[in-house]
Amino acid sequence: MSFVNDRVAWAVGGGMLARMVDGQTWISQTLPRPNPFGGFLLPYFSDVAFLDTSNGWLVGIETPIAYTPNGGWDWYAQDAPVESRNRIKSIFLHNQTHGWAAGGNGAILKTTKANTVGTRLWKGLTDQVILSIIGISVLGIVGAIALLRHIRRKKRRLITSAPSINLE
Repeated sequence: MSFVNDRVAWAVGGGMLARMVDGQTWISQTLPRPNPFGGFLLPYFSDVAFLDTSNGWLVGIETPIAYTPNGGWDWYAQDAPVESRNRIKSIFLHNQTHGWAAGGNGAILKTTKANTVGTRLWKGLTDQVILSIIGISVLGIVGAIALLRHIRRKKRRLITSAPSINLE
């Protein structure tokens, strides 16, 4: 867990990420992943550290270190010189640039550029890009339905207003 203040905190574990927003209420957050079509398993993170409401870090397996400069809205992968057997398990930041991380087999890492933005990570169906695509698709469907209804009404008006023919 990482407490920013008495009202804002973050917790990670068991394949879940949550944020406390008002000193009482926890809201589940989508875990970031390297690609939008990740496997069936959730990404695994073992520790979280937030310095303030904006700058935070996650450490885990699929992405050794993930950084957010905007309170978890976007996450970015950071380079970490570790092998998979030395998975990073915990992280501590002194400030936005200086910090330490520890992992398996005695791996200890120090950084002086902790707030470096790397490759953007995806947040599944809650990712802004995915939501934009879904939004465009929904607008397209709604527009197509409206157009079809308009054409249908126009055809009905033409049929009802056609002159009658007397066949006597």
